[in-house]
Amino acid sequence: MDYFPKPALIWNNEFEKLFTAPKVGEGGQVLKQVSLSDEKLKEKLQLFCDIVNEYDTYKLSGEGWQTLGFLLYLYEAPFIWRVRDLYDLADKSKHREDVPIAVALIGQGKTGKSSLGRRLAAKLTGALNFMGSGEFEERNKYVNKAISDVINEYLQTSGPVSPLMIDDVRPDLTTRQYFEDMIKRNSNSITGPIPTAIFTMNKEDDSKGVVLIVMKLQDVFGSYLLNHHLKVTVKKEI
Repeated sequence: MDYFPKPALIWNNEFEKLFTAPKVGEGGQVLKQVSLSDEKLKEKLQLFCDIVNEYDTYKLSGEGWQTLGFLLYLYEAPFIWRVRDLYDLADKSKHREDVPIAVALIGQGKTGKSSLGRRLAAKLTGALNFMGSGEFEERNKYVNKAISDVINEYLQTSGPVSPLMIDDVRPDLTTRQYFEDMIKRNSNSITGPIPTAIFTMNKEDDSKGVVLIVMKLQDVFGSYLLNHHLKVTVKKEI
């Protein structure tokens, strides 16, 4: 089974442009740029704001900000590698491995995590598949190990920058040593274009709501770190 995103966004180093292809490994064409009128752009941005406002108004306190962070990461996902490169050019207090290559949206059931993924996230990034974790059992009955292995293979594949998105991942995935080692190894060693991984998962405790976490090396950080990185991106990316 092919677990990689389809269709896929591919960064072409020769032309320094994004290409779109039916799947990873197949030929593609330059991604067409769409020019929007001011009115159309305002309409699109208003939809973005409305989604965040829904979570902020009708769900638990703070969910709007978590949703905003998740959506911003989605928009930035194909270019996270550029942010990492910028960190290498910055002062010594910043390092490419400080920029997260994986995030998870965590919450209780029925908080809208899967809806954000299946109805919005996949469409925003161009990939139509937002796989359920159960689909990985075909590869290995130990689903967490199967997910970790697929992510590792995808991160090390040259070219693709579409995020690999997986729904309903078990919370204990992030505590597995092999998973932590894999994220750390790839985050430290890969330079240039690199894709990202995006998950949704249920909470293990009784707290409610939607929480965005960033998986960086062996630590789990709050969404403030993610938002900080995205602010740097807006200021520095050309």
